[in-house]
Amino acid sequence: MRVDPLSWLLEGRLGLELEVGLLEWLSVEVVPVFVVNEQPPSFNFSGREDPLSQESNGLGPISGASISAGFWLEGKAMKGYVLRAILTNYGYTYKASDTNGVFDQLSHTERHFYGYLGSHSRIGAFTLAGGIGLGVELNREKRCFEQRPLQPGETPEDLATSTGCSEDELLLATDRTLSEVANFNGGIYPIQFMLRFSLGVTID
Repeated sequence: MRVDPLSWLLEGRLGLELEVGLLEWLSVEVVPVFVVNEQPPSFNFSGREDPLSQESNGLGPISGASISAGFWLEGKAMKGYVLRAILTNYGYTYKASDTNGVFDQLSHTERHFYGYLGSHSRIGAFTLAGGIGLGVELNREKRCFEQRPLQPGETPEDLATSTGCSEDELLLATDRTLSEVANFNGGIYPIQFMLRFSLGVTID
């Protein structure tokens, strides 16, 4: 059992990494993720007040889970180098609000498939793990806004559409006047990166 403290502190998402060895060289891992901070520091790295917040779109605070198969290259599960095939399914709702309330929101399920290379070290029952993964987005949703002025009483959410959007657009307004938007697909969509640094315990 392991947790990733950086994801917890920076992204407001606590992943509980639960892994069991099936064979000396093979393990299965399930990682449910809990949303523990609606406005994490990663939303405000620009240094200005950010209108964004996040919520779980799953069962209570649980946004979903990933499942993976781990292939241990040194023939000893939970120790040394591991190759993983990982499938994630995490659902989030993102909201943009100001003093007048919520003016835009979107829900998206991050369904990614990764190839991952990790390393695990053990000191007695304690374990230190880390690694990097390269993956692809499987749930390729689009969202943009109609190209017309906002009418009185309308919010950016009223102009949201999935028609006529670029393949890499999953936009959320960050200003009530629609002068600024955030793209949740990122700059290298549909490619995805995963970084992990985990601390935990292992029971033989």
